[in-house]
Amino acid sequence: MMNEVFLQPLLQALDGDLKEWQHQKKKLELRRLDYDAKSAKLKSSKGPKDELENEVNSSRSKFEETLQTCRDLMIKINGDNEVTTYLQRSIWFLF
Repeated sequence: MMNEVFLQPLLQALDGDLKEWQHQKKKLELRRLDYDAKSAKLKSSKGPKDELENEVNSSRSKFEETLQTCRDLMIKINGDNEVTTYLQRSIWFLF
């Protein structure tokens, strides 16, 4: 009964956070590839570079934004895991 009332909602929330983290991680990988490709294109370019530099800067900005989102989710997941562990131990102590 106590498990269903307290732990199940926490575990479901944690599962949702893990799925979101996996999604953001994949997005981060794709953005890193995009940033790398645009950086290489800029380095090999022989013509005007203003537009390419803007693309690289935009790509880097998107990568850094997604990186921060991943970090925030990891911190949240770690915090939730600590709460879940604490509650599980508390319940075991009661029984």
